[in-house]
Amino acid sequence: MGKDFKAIIISINIDNILKNITKAPKRCARNIIELGLASTLKGNLKLQKDLLYNNLLTLIEQCNLKEIKDWFFKTFF
Repeated sequence: MGKDFKAIIISINIDNILKNITKAPKRCARNIIELGLASTLKGNLKLQKDLLYNNLLTLIEQCNLKEIKDWFFKTFF
């Protein structure tokens, strides 16, 4: 139950971050990466921050919200 609740809260946060997807895509990518790194238990991801950012920015530029969320949960959880 705790993990489901956490996923719901994170999903809402991602939605809020993505409100500016067309105006500030780079800022959205940075904020989502920071959210992911702060909420994951996978410590090795911090070393791959630049790669994660570039992958996410590519998805953000395509403006596919479902793919962005899928990528986030696959990457950080």
